[in-house]
Amino acid sequence: METPVGDSLESSFDVAVAACVEVEAALKKAVRDCRAALKAARMGDSAALAVAAGKLQASVSTLPQGASGAADSSAAVADALGAALRGPFLQSVGATVRAEGGEAHLFEGRLLVHPSAVSVDPAAGAVRVDGKLFKRLRPSVLGSELARRQRRQTVSEPRARRFLESLFVAYCDYLAAGDSQPSPTDCGPVVKLVDLYRRFTYRPDSLRDYPRADFVRDLYALDSLGAVSTRSGLRVRFSGSTGTRDRRGVLTYIGPGGREIMFFGVSFGGR
Repeated sequence: METPVGDSLESSFDVAVAACVEVEAALKKAVRDCRAALKAARMGDSAALAVAAGKLQASVSTLPQGASGAADSSAAVADALGAALRGPFLQSVGATVRAEGGEAHLFEGRLLVHPSAVSVDPAAGAVRVDGKLFKRLRPSVLGSELARRQRRQTVSEPRARRFLESLFVAYCDYLAAGDSQPSPTDCGPVVKLVDLYRRFTYRPDSLRDYPRADFVRDLYALDSLGAVSTRSGLRVRFSGSTGTRDRRGVLTYIGPGGREIMFFGVSFGGR
């Protein structure tokens, strides 16, 4: 039976660990033999020196083969990782999260492990967690880290507040294009979030750098803070309006328990 790609990646990491452990053991033995030979040479014990030098030669002779095995295992890891990133990497990570008692949901090509979102870029051989590169690419390691984060259930308030200010700038720009502006006393007009997302992604490479799923995750993180206001004192309000009934223009996030959380519009105003 063919080994699943996710299991193959874990196995390739196991082989690399075993190869490195073998080299480490050989190096430790070579160091011990070298110290024994050095001590005998310093003391002038020719008989002990001959024995230690023979042992040292035998220890060192195994190192090239061990190092070659470690290099081969590294190449095997790279091959298995490439195959996993093109296929079941996120499923393998999610399986680890669930095995540790957490929740993980695949949605729009991403793995949502509240409060984090994981995406893969097979072409670049990269994995991003909340938009940041994550270098520890063993599925069991990444899954365990995500499960720990989920148990803490922490949303980064500083990040959410930076997003709030960016959202407010996009909102003001949108209103300014129509000769309007937020009200300092009343709730301003509702603007569709899909329209504001377009203002986040004007640059040609911005859709890759800031995909819609990450935008929705940031909306959820901001909404999780409850009643919050911009630095200028205007309160943000999310609106379902009629958009949540026909789904057009609705942005969906999968929250705790697999619950769908829908966002349609936003307004600012009323200090």
